[in-house]
Amino acid sequence: MSKCKGYRLREYLFKAAMTVTPRNQRIHVFNSLQQYKCVPPPLFLILLSIAQLAFYLYYVFDSSEGVWLSGPIPTMSPFIVSHHHISQLWRLFTYCLINVGIFHVAFNVIIQVVIGLPLELVHAWKIYILYLMGVLFGALLSLALDPGVFLMGGAAGSFALSASHITTILTNFKNMENAAIRFSLLLLFGSLDYALAVYQRFFAPRIDKVSMYGHLGGLVAGVLFTFILFRGTKPSRFYTVSFWVSLVLCGFYIAICIALISAPNLLH
Repeated sequence: MSKCKGYRLREYLFKAAMTVTPRNQRIHVFNSLQQYKCVPPPLFLILLSIAQLAFYLYYVFDSSEGVWLSGPIPTMSPFIVSHHHISQLWRLFTYCLINVGIFHVAFNVIIQVVIGLPLELVHAWKIYILYLMGVLFGALLSLALDPGVFLMGGAAGSFALSASHITTILTNFKNMENAAIRFSLLLLFGSLDYALAVYQRFFAPRIDKVSMYGHLGGLVAGVLFTFILFRGTKPSRFYTVSFWVSLVLCGFYIAICIALISAPNLLH
């Protein structure tokens, strides 16, 4: 019985890995999964999703606003990004725990489970770096270009996961199953989420606005860190060049954002 369960678990692992792995890379991935004993288990994105849902429900009841598209916005939360608390560096990462509106929290959880979980299964700790760099890049870009508003939500991390998978699809289009459908669905849902973020930033009938730049920062991180982290077992010249170019671009991105964030303080 235990052997049968083990085979069934391995079958589920293979099917999950197939959804995010190009055909020409599956032999290496499947060989790794043959030895995989779920130690450590892929729990990072599951626990993150549970935490996001828990915080969302807490602030829904705490604010008495109810469940809707543009709230609640907990501006007093110790986790969100604000230029008033720029010295509290932990906020550059913890803001991803606080989501605004039911659509945003649903979008982030779906991306983290449907796309992120298979990626975590295949790439393990590299997905932690990808997600957290998406969150950091989103925070830096928001503080640099839109410092007068708040930043919260897991969209930067989710967009990093989505952008990474889209990059893999586009660079391995012939080796990905249902590549056109996957690309179209990710683009559609990502566009809807970003359109809602733009609405909440400029048109929602609220005084407390939330930045839309976290999405874009996560998108940039997703593309660049795909080439930095996922070079394959036999990296080609294309991936080698892309690795170094992406590394340099990451350095420029961080330096420019920090310069823009520091500029107002230096002028004063």
